[in-house]
Amino acid sequence: MQAPKLDIEEFVRRAVIRLRGVPNKGIHSVNSGFLAAFEKYYERDTEWAKAKILEMVQRGLIIMVPDVGGEMIYLADEPPI
Repeated sequence: MQAPKLDIEEFVRRAVIRLRGVPNKGIHSVNSGFLAAFEKYYERDTEWAKAKILEMVQRGLIIMVPDVGGEMIYLADEPPI
C-alpha cells in the first residue's frame, strides 16, 4: 500500500529545506528540479503547479522572487536578505 501524499505546503517546505545549498535560504524553481518534482509527485501539469505555488505566496507561506529562467522560492519565515 502506498503512503498518502504530503499536503502541498509540507511538500514545498521540505523541498526548500532539502534542495537549498548552504548558505542559500531559497531554491530556484526550475534549476533545482523543484518544479519538475512537484509536477511528478502530484501527477499534474505545470500550470496547475504554478497556480498552487502562487496560492502559497498569496497566503504568505512562501516568498517568490523573480530570477533568470524562473523564480527563487523562500520560506516565509526565512526571507532573502
